[in-house]
Amino acid sequence: MNPVTAAGGLSEDRWKEKLYLSIQSRADFTPNSVRIVFYVIPNKRAGYDLDNLTKPVLDVMFNVKCKSRFFGALFSCDDSVVRELHVVRHSVSSLENAGIDFEAWS
Repeated sequence: MNPVTAAGGLSEDRWKEKLYLSIQSRADFTPNSVRIVFYVIPNKRAGYDLDNLTKPVLDVMFNVKCKSRFFGALFSCDDSVVRELHVVRHSVSSLENAGIDFEAWS
């Protein structure tokens, strides 16, 4: 699934749900650093601003209070513990290659 920005709406909810359900187990550490790599199909209408791509992912991975029921999938702490955030966006040509890589470490 092509990553979705934090514009809200049904597509963001579906993206959060898919991301949430893809997590196999919770981490047993508190991360100080996070790296997210987005692989998106270019779309002039969507724009894919990095800050708007990042927010839904952090909402799902960390235990934040948000309107979505898909949060805290990986970490029981709030995303305010993150001291370093590295975000990269790459363009891909097919849905098969679209998605994200997520890394976190102390």
